[in-house]
Amino acid sequence: MEEINQTTARNPYAPPTAPVADVAPTEAGEPRPATVSWAVVLLWLELAISVPGIFLPWQPWQSSAALVAWIAAAVICTLFALNAWLIYEISLGSPWARVFTAMILGPRIAALRLSIPKSRNETVLWAVCTALDVAALCLLFVSPVRRWFRRRRTVLQA
Repeated sequence: MEEINQTTARNPYAPPTAPVADVAPTEAGEPRPATVSWAVVLLWLELAISVPGIFLPWQPWQSSAALVAWIAAAVICTLFALNAWLIYEISLGSPWARVFTAMILGPRIAALRLSIPKSRNETVLWAVCTALDVAALCLLFVSPVRRWFRRRRTVLQA
C-alpha cells in the first residue's frame, strides 16, 4: 500500500490535493463616479427631449405614402432603442459604449447642420439636444472617468 501512495505522490499528472471551496462572488471595481452619473442623466434627458422633436411635427398617418412613413417610424423607434441601450451600457461602465456614442455624435451634428428645421422651436430643440450630448460626452472623457472605465475593462476581462 505504501508503494501506491509513493507512486501517486510522485505522479506529476495526479490531481492537486489542496482543498477547493466555492467562493461567493464579490462586487468588482469601484463605485460609479458622480461625473458618470451626471453624464448618464444628461444622456437620458437628451433622449427624452428628442422624442417630441421627432414625432410631433411629423404625422405619418396624414402622409400620402403611409407605408413608407410607418417604416421610417419603425426605423426611428429602433434607433431610439439602440440609443437607450447604449446609455444603459455606459451606466454599467462599458468602455465600448462610451466610445461608440462619441463616434456617432459627429454624424448626428452633421445631420443637424444639413437638415433645415421648419420652425424656430425645432431649431432650439435640436440645439438643446446637441448641447446635452456634447456636455455628457465631455463628462465621460475627463481623466478620472477614463480611469474608471479603464479599470472596469480590466476587471471585466479578468
